[in-house]
Amino acid sequence: MRVPANARTSLSGAFQNIYLQVDDQIYGWGSNTKCQLSEPKCRLIDKPTVVYSGSRVSQLNVGKNFVCFLDVDRFVLMGSLKELESLIAVDAQNIQSAKTPADKVRMLAMWSSVHLSARNRVLSYGHGTHGQLLKDPAPGHITTLAVGSEHGIMCTEGKAVFCWGWGEHGNCGRLQQTGATCECGNDDEEENDGSNVVSPLNPVYEAKKDETVVSCFGGCATTWICIFNPTLVAAP
Repeated sequence: MRVPANARTSLSGAFQNIYLQVDDQIYGWGSNTKCQLSEPKCRLIDKPTVVYSGSRVSQLNVGKNFVCFLDVDRFVLMGSLKELESLIAVDAQNIQSAKTPADKVRMLAMWSSVHLSARNRVLSYGHGTHGQLLKDPAPGHITTLAVGSEHGIMCTEGKAVFCWGWGEHGNCGRLQQTGATCECGNDDEEENDGSNVVSPLNPVYEAKKDETVVSCFGGCATTWICIFNPTLVAAP
């Protein structure tokens, strides 16, 4: 397919599906066994096909067998978690009741769950057999929020990083005692000691005095923390 050179585009994929957003249209192809592209279900859609046309599509997120996004103020979910669409849509409206830009809802998707964030709250929906659905309140002002395949990453105050969810590969750190100082990151210590397979909100990193955590990213059982330290910046 040809995409106009000046179009607003984004490309997303997970497992058996690819979604291409071109302005306010979404094209999709791949498996359709859970109606993640269109209804009724079928085994395969083998070429880019318009699966949604909207007015102001944003925040397209792809999970395993589902896709979700916002269209103006409407929450849309297609695929395996479709039964949660109405509940999430209502909560998305409630959580952003303060009409300021900083309070607009942000949406993220793991493989099997959807997460909304606004006004320093995180609401979780979907499958939580390995702790993916966050139950703990944020321990401070959230400055960064990200998700991996089945775990979440949160930074507060630009300093403290926490993880929750499925941590079998050490991606949520060693389980810390409540109130304990996190000593993760020490090369002499074993990061994955098997203590934290189903993780509550668990501290994994504390930035040093001169450091600021500027962003976090999640992959397939991996956690990435990006840190800025002005003392390490070379003088011009």
